[in-house]
Amino acid sequence: MNILLVYGGNSCEHDISVITACLAKGYFDGNLYSAYFTQDNRCFLVDNALTPAQHKKGKFRNSLVFLTGTGKIGILHGRRILKTISVDVAAVATVFSQFASCAFALWFLLGKKVHIPISFGNYSLKVMGRILCLGFSPFMILATDSLILILMNSALQTYGGPEQGDMLITCATIAQSYLLMITAPMLGISGGTQAILSFNYGAHRADRIRQAEKFILKLMCLFTSAMFLLSWLVPGFFVGLFTSDGETARFSIRAIHIVTLMIVPLGFQYVFVDGLTAMAKTKEALMLSVFRKGLYAAGCVVLPMLFTAEAAFYTEPLADIVSATVTTTVYLLVINKHLQFSK
Repeated sequence: MNILLVYGGNSCEHDISVITACLAKGYFDGNLYSAYFTQDNRCFLVDNALTPAQHKKGKFRNSLVFLTGTGKIGILHGRRILKTISVDVAAVATVFSQFASCAFALWFLLGKKVHIPISFGNYSLKVMGRILCLGFSPFMILATDSLILILMNSALQTYGGPEQGDMLITCATIAQSYLLMITAPMLGISGGTQAILSFNYGAHRADRIRQAEKFILKLMCLFTSAMFLLSWLVPGFFVGLFTSDGETARFSIRAIHIVTLMIVPLGFQYVFVDGLTAMAKTKEALMLSVFRKGLYAAGCVVLPMLFTAEAAFYTEPLADIVSATVTTTVYLLVINKHLQFSK
């Protein structure tokens, strides 16, 4: 299978594209051809082993990649066509796998192996509305994450200027990728245990709910504390996977130190927001989530204006500690009254 990887280009996220492409190259099976676009949109066929730092040196073969219009890719060197290759579109496989997984889920849920299979008719708008409310909170949390990242990158580019903007965006991408390694398991801990809380809430077992929440919180604190220590002791190993540039690596390590300052309090936010969602307190959960996102968005705009572009990185720990404090307070105020209905 022949694969063409196209990246770079005249964009504020040029360096991010290069870093991502260099990481992705090791995961392709088949004949990989790397087409790199420079900042002035010149295209070169480059060696697959080229590092992000080597891309900046500009030593490439004078080769141009172009579409032949027949489902093939042509590689031109000077005025001579070196070769043409057929390209398999990975997007087709992605779409097919999504349809396949959807078909399997429907086949299973419509089958006889489940205790409560999907049925048609006798719909209840009230029940449908409650289901939508339960799913809306996590949907909003995930959907606004992308908007927050766009806002952050925009602020870094605007206030960092041509001298630092691209470098800061690259560092922010590395730091956010690292943070995702922490928040994804955190979401697994708090979200994966929602079924336990929901079951006991439906069974009117307030004692089990309190016991479960204590255990979930202890597990979350243990995990976040361990990741906090790793973030401060060995962040260089992770940064080295993305870049070999000295300045970028140094500031990326600093960025990781900053964004992980308050990951332990952030665990309280995850546990209590998902806990409230599991116990049908979706309005409160959504409000608390939006509050944190609002703080983050405001910080991305205000901090660089008042200080420097680098100050935008402090938005994460500030939003984490403030939202965790507010969420914990709200949870403690409402949970006892809410669980009285479970007796």
